[in-house]
Amino acid sequence: MRPLVLVLFASIPLFADILETSASCNGSTNTGTYSASCGSNSPGATGASAVISGYVGADAWVGTFGDYSSASALSIENYILTVYGYTGSGYAEPLLFAGGGQEGSFAVAGASASLGLCTVSVYGDGYPTLSPENSVSFVSGVPQQLTFSQSAFAMAGPSGGVDGETYFQGFLFFSDQYQPLGDLSYSFTPGDLPPGGVPEPATLPLLALGCAALIAWRHR
Repeated sequence: MRPLVLVLFASIPLFADILETSASCNGSTNTGTYSASCGSNSPGATGASAVISGYVGADAWVGTFGDYSSASALSIENYILTVYGYTGSGYAEPLLFAGGGQEGSFAVAGASASLGLCTVSVYGDGYPTLSPENSVSFVSGVPQQLTFSQSAFAMAGPSGGVDGETYFQGFLFFSDQYQPLGDLSYSFTPGDLPPGGVPEPATLPLLALGCAALIAWRHR
């Protein structure tokens, strides 16, 4: 009888943190982990910059007609959320901001952010989508791992200047009956749960399915 090897991909991280920035001016590109830039900030100059520093932002501008520049930034990190000061379970709504801009057909910028069931995004002068109040479920005092992603881009040429950015402003908390809970204490820090920690809520159905398959095999 061949042994059964059951791999539960849902219970382990599938990627490492991603932190990438890029800036390009007239075909010359610079990259970096937390920041990248090209060109100059001087009046009448062409330049671009991208940064990851608590927020994610990208700027691009041109000073001479016919020049072009662009910038982009991407941050995907695991965070651990723990809520305190409340008994039982509830929901958290992330306060995420995404901003962009547009200058005619010459320049455009946008941004997006995602956490739990919440995704906000904006392209150009559009308005970002709103987060649902049940974006993240929680049990008071129980840490959970969440993936927080942010991105921003900006493109300019042959004239104009724009910037896109996204940032996190905290949470609004609700009971499991969707009643506002006011301010609760919480921690939200980059990191991964240790082995044996509580898996993300989204991994629980797959984990249960894998366990059920293993039990069924053992009874054959």
